[in-house]
Amino acid sequence: MSNDLLIPNICGAGPLKAITYCCDSRQRPCIVRGIAMQILGLRNEDYISVKDEVGKEFKVDNFDELCFKNLAYCCSILKPCSRRDKVLQKLGWKVEDYLEFKKVILDKLMKFIKNPQHLDLNIVRKVLGVLISEDKSEFFLITGYTLPELGIFETEAILTKDDIPSKDFEEIKQGFETKFNVSELIKKYLGNVHIIVPIPRDTYVKLRSKGIDVVSKVVEYVKNILQTT
Repeated sequence: MSNDLLIPNICGAGPLKAITYCCDSRQRPCIVRGIAMQILGLRNEDYISVKDEVGKEFKVDNFDELCFKNLAYCCSILKPCSRRDKVLQKLGWKVEDYLEFKKVILDKLMKFIKNPQHLDLNIVRKVLGVLISEDKSEFFLITGYTLPELGIFETEAILTKDDIPSKDFEEIKQGFETKFNVSELIKKYLGNVHIIVPIPRDTYVKLRSKGIDVVSKVVEYVKNILQTT
């Protein structure tokens, strides 16, 4: 059923059958897509051939609005994208139509996939963490995606005190000050927390600016923790 494809992209922690949502390898290199294809036993030339063929068959391969002009290379409907949605609107397609289109692509790819037993495998993990100042007085909540084997980490969001209602923030903070436990309120914003990452005070202070250099420092801390989990 096409509803089986109501899943995130592979890089968004979706299963490998989300290869049907991956982008054009001729224009955008991607380590995650490359690993996925290697695990599935899918050759890049077959991947491109199928997507180009289906795009042409459905006459959706010449839209300047799209990143790669071809709807076959567009992402999961679960990921917001105004360009994709604009084209779907032009076509008069509903979500079900888009899922069915992606199912046709996956079905054709299946002829070339040598290891179909791995289609439900997730190689990217959703990371939910807590960054705590060295004196444990304040903290940030962080979400992202990781491919642990390669030490890859991509930050999705950093929630600060300004992003959380003051009542909730104080209750979460109090929980850390007492038993250093994860409050149910954190799950309200992030889900289950897998990582608790203490950080030095200077990094914590710089984190307020949310600069690229600061995020890279955070990534290093997360990588270190991942290596021990």
